[in-house]
Amino acid sequence: MSIYFKKRKIYRSELIEDFGKLDGRTAKKLMDFLYGDYDNESDYVVVSRWYPVPKQTRLQRLNLLWVFPLYLLTVPYQWVFIGSVGVNQDSKIGKLLQKLIGGF
Repeated sequence: MSIYFKKRKIYRSELIEDFGKLDGRTAKKLMDFLYGDYDNESDYVVVSRWYPVPKQTRLQRLNLLWVFPLYLLTVPYQWVFIGSVGVNQDSKIGKLLQKLIGGF
């Protein structure tokens, strides 16, 4: 199991070609094809806007070595007190993490 999981990004022409292979094109089949059904996740990511992430500097990659384990220590507390895990990029901590480790 890896920390980062990348899904396949697909071009419009490939999507139309793959969708053309489906029998009996209905709205439900299209939604299941794009997003997956309840049991299975789709192989594709539908991207409406694509913003390129700036390259990380050496200092940001070095910061990742201590920021990520420190963040993992906060996960149980986030789960208990907030009910979910994650950082909003618009918050003060999110902006600080953005400066420390680059795009996330």
